[in-house]
Amino acid sequence: MVDLTARESERMRVEEIAQTYREKGYDVLIEPQGDQLPDFLQAFRPDLTVHKGDEHIVVEVRTRGQVSDFPQVNELAKAVKNEAEWRFQLVLLGPENSLSVAGASPFTIEEIRLKIVEVAFLVENGHLEAAFLMGWSLVEATLRVLAVKEGIEGETATPDYLFKQMTFEGIIARETYHALKHIQQTRNAIAHGFKSSQLTVETVQELIDLIDGELLQELDNVTEE
Repeated sequence: MVDLTARESERMRVEEIAQTYREKGYDVLIEPQGDQLPDFLQAFRPDLTVHKGDEHIVVEVRTRGQVSDFPQVNELAKAVKNEAEWRFQLVLLGPENSLSVAGASPFTIEEIRLKIVEVAFLVENGHLEAAFLMGWSLVEATLRVLAVKEGIEGETATPDYLFKQMTFEGIIARETYHALKHIQQTRNAIAHGFKSSQLTVETVQELIDLIDGELLQELDNVTEE
């Protein structure tokens, strides 16, 4: 089997993404430069730009773990974010980014809101572990819905991929990222059969507040736009 370098894998993924957009009716430019780029992108060399009507997308493909080696990606994301009718899409490669979820389907926003009520019911009846695990699943479900709305490949993404990707693109705050990573330690302990001294009513309430407050509010903002 051929062992592809990271850059070769990235180029192959660029071609795949380009073809997907072409099939959806977009005009695609691979590695555009010069007069193919608007003024605000002249300092960059994006992997792809795709266009359809008033919609313009800049796509960068990077291998997981190497994003920190490309500070220009962050600058590119900021430049695009400042422009109306343009958005930035970062695609991270790596098999560890995806979950195997055959036969599963994502929750809708309405289903997530109903499940929040179930979490509160479990807390009231003293079932903290069940409430916490359901709450965590709703965090992931909400992030996936939000990711899709923002044009991120997130329907089968791992939690770590979602956290990093959405923080990088400024969709969730860095404080939220650190809170999620802290809570994730408790989730891992409970999900793998351990007791956790970190599990309290306040911990579950923190999850509910995070979903029902910040994440769903951000989702509402995106939907309104």
